[in-house]
Amino acid sequence: MTTCTKTINIKPGYSSKTKLPFPGEGHQTVHGTVSDLIFCIEELPHLAFKRNGDDLIFTHWTTLADSFECSSLEIRTLDGRNIKVAVDTLVKY
Repeated sequence: MTTCTKTINIKPGYSSKTKLPFPGEGHQTVHGTVSDLIFCIEELPHLAFKRNGDDLIFTHWTTLADSFECSSLEIRTLDGRNIKVAVDTLVKY
């Protein structure tokens, strides 16, 4: 039995509907034909972010008093950066 290693670069926008084919790299049948190797992506739930199509939605609950202060909110992004967002720019009227 031979072992094969594949490196798969997951690009932004890939979802659970994305299939990554590797033609001719699957199992070989008795008749000598080789099948395709297909990777299917599985999305795992995240504690802070939800997916809506190609968009990531971050919901932060705050008190009414904090929202009246219009202070900034610090958000940790998926790539580890901390960004500050002014609360008054997030309010939907």
